[in-house]
Amino acid sequence: MEKALERVLVGARWLIVVPVLALLVGAAYFAFLSVYDVIVGITSKSTADGISEVLQAVDAGLLCAILIIVSLGLYELFISRLERADDKPLGSALEVGDLDGLKDKLGKAILLVLIIRFFDFVASIELRASLDLLAYAGGVALLSLALFLSRGGPGQGESKEERIGD
Repeated sequence: MEKALERVLVGARWLIVVPVLALLVGAAYFAFLSVYDVIVGITSKSTADGISEVLQAVDAGLLCAILIIVSLGLYELFISRLERADDKPLGSALEVGDLDGLKDKLGKAILLVLIIRFFDFVASIELRASLDLLAYAGGVALLSLALFLSRGGPGQGESKEERIGD
C-alpha cells in the first residue's frame, strides 16, 4: 500500500505541466501585446501618448519574462533539469535551484514591473506645485532604495553578465 501511494505521489508531479503550459501561453500573449504597444507608441501623434505606450510595452515584456521564468522554474523544480542542445547552461536568469530562488527572481521582476508602472503613472500627471515635484523625487528615491535592497548582501548582484543565447 505504501509503495503504491508513493508511486501516485511521485507521478502527481506531472500535474505541474498544466500550469507550466498555461504560463507559456500567457507569456506569448504578453509578448505579442508588447509588440502591439510598441507599434501603437511609434505611430502615436502625441509624444506623451507614445511614451506611455512604449512604457506599457516594456511592462508587457517584463510580464512575459516573469511568466517564462516561473514556468521554467516550476518545470525544473518538479519535472527535470533543463539543458540546451549544445550542453551549455541556460544562463543565471533561468537557473532555479530551489523554490526560494524562484521566489527571489520573481520578486525582483515584479519590482521592475512596479517601477515601470510608477513611471507610467507619473508621466501621465501634471506637476503643478513644488510639493508635487518633491513627492515625485521622494517616489524615485524610494524606488532606488528598493532596487538597492533587492540586490541582497555584499557580493550578491555583482555576478558576471551572462546572456541566455551565449
